[in-house]
Amino acid sequence: MPTVAASVAPAAPIPFSHESAPAASGGGSLLVAALLLGAAFAALWLLKRSGWKGGALINGPCAQAPGVSVAQRLRLGPGCSAYVLHDGDERLLVVEARSGVQVAALRPLASTANDGAAP
Repeated sequence: MPTVAASVAPAAPIPFSHESAPAASGGGSLLVAALLLGAAFAALWLLKRSGWKGGALINGPCAQAPGVSVAQRLRLGPGCSAYVLHDGDERLLVVEARSGVQVAALRPLASTANDGAAP
């Protein structure tokens, strides 16, 4: 068997410093990130309230096709709405649901007033 040398010195201790260690920057940067994220959400919320919708203002010049306007809107249930679109003397009923969109032509405005009258 090999013999172990008796004069093996123990390992040198790790030096300890009494100087203050640098403050952990994780908490500070986390706070800054949370503030920036909150500011971004607040800016988007303000833009949404002012009429911004996905790249264009709702009331801007490109918001609707020229001459077409939404005369009425009725929410029928969750995920289902009905719209009456008006373009001069023509009206369309548009029903939008999760399953799809259906469009039907409505009678002209002038003929709806006389429909209930006796001949």
